[in-house]
Amino acid sequence: NTLYFFTPTRSIRPSWAYFAAVEEDPKKAELLNLKLVDLTKGEHKKPEYLKIHPHGTIPSLQTKSGVTLLESTACTLYVAELTDFFPKDKALGIHLVTYCFQQVESKMFGLGKLEGDAKKKQLEQLAVCWSELEKLVKGKEFIADGKFTLADVAVAAVIFHALVFGILKKDAKLAKYAIKHFKRPSFQNVLKQNDYSMFEKKFKMNIFEKVG
Repeated sequence: NTLYFFTPTRSIRPSWAYFAAVEEDPKKAELLNLKLVDLTKGEHKKPEYLKIHPHGTIPSLQTKSGVTLLESTACTLYVAELTDFFPKDKALGIHLVTYCFQQVESKMFGLGKLEGDAKKKQLEQLAVCWSELEKLVKGKEFIADGKFTLADVAVAAVIFHALVFGILKKDAKLAKYAIKHFKRPSFQNVLKQNDYSMFEKKFKMNIFEKVG
């Protein structure tokens, strides 16, 4: 099993799930290989990678069985299954991964291109999403089982991008919940996997200031 990734793209989701599972049980490290695809060098558009992911996007995951997963949602769920990182209520893990990565994120990205009533409507819909997630984390350090699980990765990962792109402020309830988890060794390992200074220059930001 090989995960192709580059931080801070959507690949933080499956890679964080992997590092968190390994943090809990180091023996799980052997279950997955990580292979960096350096976007700053255009490696995602080279013929070698396009054979793996025809659209040239990150992440992708080649499974031991020969199936290649091309979407971050599928990659994250597969990694969780592979490393036994689901919460006890597996349905909760599946729900949060799909809800955060598809419903919430779809309302986040592209927000900057909207104006007037269209933007207002999108922000109202996004506020409903934040409200639903706040119910899950209210008064809790962890969403399920009294420990860090896939449920927390799903929610904290989408908040990471919301903070990076200025959609949420650091004093928001959800931000405070997620920032605690950004200090975990597993997430720090995710951030250390590659140099993303060009990303910061492009978007004129300091990621550590945004999420620290």
